[in-house]
Amino acid sequence: MGKLQELKILESTDRDAAGKKVETGLFAGVSATQKINDNLSMVYEVNINDTQNKDGVDGVSGIAYKVAAGPALQLEVNEWVRPIMKVSAAVVGGDKGISGLTKDSEVRVGYQLEAWF
Repeated sequence: MGKLQELKILESTDRDAAGKKVETGLFAGVSATQKINDNLSMVYEVNINDTQNKDGVDGVSGIAYKVAAGPALQLEVNEWVRPIMKVSAAVVGGDKGISGLTKDSEVRVGYQLEAWF
């Protein structure tokens, strides 16, 4: 198995619209890729955000999160050509006012296709 490669992101926002404070938040995430061979890898992702006054509404504050994992298939290994397909299963959840969900959490399945030429 290959080694784990990590990307860490930390972001803070404080948006103003027409001089009015709209929303503030803190976002942190880690995305890691574990290379199995030249054509197959596993991708892992964990994100969490803490939002205050979502969309400028006082009291709509809370935490939302996402934990995902899945395989990535890369058909050709080349610096300038990168066709890749990723499939993942994710658990997303958090405070309903922030996450937009009708329940505390749910499982989602997704895919992503990329082609760089």
